[in-house]
Amino acid sequence: MMFEQLLIIFGLGFIFNGVYLLVAKTKKRRACTEYVEGSVTGHESSKKSYMEGINNRYHRLHPVLSYTINDTCYRRVYFNFIKLKEGDKVTVYFNPADMEQYYLKEDKMFTGSAGWIFCFVVGIGLILSYFIKEFIP
Repeated sequence: MMFEQLLIIFGLGFIFNGVYLLVAKTKKRRACTEYVEGSVTGHESSKKSYMEGINNRYHRLHPVLSYTINDTCYRRVYFNFIKLKEGDKVTVYFNPADMEQYYLKEDKMFTGSAGWIFCFVVGIGLILSYFIKEFIP
């Protein structure tokens, strides 16, 4: 009986996570109404000093973006999972009221639907597996 309850709990958790991802992406997309062209000027490692010596294999290089808005140059590290090479041109969408909010048009994980659809499908699958197990002997 406990296993079946866990299926429902995990299924609902996946669905709520999918809803959160969808709402967060939609909110950010609506806020970031203006865009500017930028470029990748380098990469920065995500490995933190507290991890040194523990496991040096697992660190990522994140692209460093450079772009100009109203004569102000911005240099930001983009921490999403996207592979860009130095010199690549990117389109940076930003929120004119809050310059800390931005995303890249080239980031398919952000602009695409795979994340929240995956959460919905897994969540519904877990919940359906409970009902199938419950009603089919």
